[in-house]
Parts: sequence; structure tokens; C-alpha cells
Amino acid sequence: MLTKLSALLDSAYEQAEALEAALEDPRTAGENVLTTASYYRDTVIPAMEALRTTVDAMEENVSSDYWPYPTYADLMFRV
Repeated sequence: MLTKLSALLDSAYEQAEALEAALEDPRTAGENVLTTASYYRDTVIPAMEALRTTVDAMEENVSSDYWPYPTYADLMFRV
């Protein structure tokens, strides 16, 4: 379990860095709306989805007692 969570954490860290780099790209604040929208569709949203998939896998394997963020269920049914 430790090996699995460690690998997921490494992946999440790399994906978060990739997402941060994508968001720092000048195309995210460009004057051409079509270029900006296309960049988000092709780069930012896939980076967000990849990170979400990894974090969801981590959440499934960590007890809610130790999970430092609201779980998906908490967000859906308790907030």
C-alpha cells in the first residue's frame, strides 16, 4: 500500500507541476478568445483531469481520518 500511495503521490506532484506550467502559459490570458479557449481545451483541461484521476485514486486508498481535504462524498452530500 505504501508503494502504491508513494507512486500516486509522485504522479500527483508531477501532474500539479505540469498544470501549473500550463496555467502560466501566455495563451491563458491572450487577447484572442479562440486561441485561449483552444489552449484550455487541449492543454489545461486534460492536465486537470489527469491530476483529478490520480488524486481520486489516492482518496480511495487513504482513510478519511487521514485525508486532509473534504472527500468527494463530503462535497456532494455534506456541503
